[in-house]
Amino acid sequence: MYWKRENGFTLIELSVVIAIISILLLTIVPRTMAWLNEQGVNQAADQIRSDIQQARLMAINQRQNCTITFNNPGVNQYTVSLTNKTVDLTRYRGGVVLMAIGPDGIAASAAVTFNRRGLANAAQIFLTNATGQNIFRIQISSSGGVSVRNWAQNAGIWR
Repeated sequence: MYWKRENGFTLIELSVVIAIISILLLTIVPRTMAWLNEQGVNQAADQIRSDIQQARLMAINQRQNCTITFNNPGVNQYTVSLTNKTVDLTRYRGGVVLMAIGPDGIAASAAVTFNRRGLANAAQIFLTNATGQNIFRIQISSSGGVSVRNWAQNAGIWR
């Protein structure tokens, strides 16, 4: 007597596959979301650095002052004076916000101005994501140089 084999999966096989996929999703999705939220503040820091460098070049090329004003026209926004460009940091993932005071107790600057020679008032800007896990300092030297540092929570230093 020959048994006819049915094609398809048994209910047990299907249940095991669904259980494995569920376990994978429960471990992968939260990590992926945390990583994406962290990338938002990284992208915002890169955007601010780029806009600061561009403002310096515009001040030199147009031979007039160029100011970037933070928390203007609204909270967590900044404006570039020569282009009237406004950037809203809330459009980045993870709830990016400008900080009034950095984790080291230093107050953030309200604006940075480049003169026609590309020199600036020394300034620093702090930003973080909504959880406060990823903090950046964007520092502008009086010569117009821009550096971006990340706060090492466990060591309490900028790296």
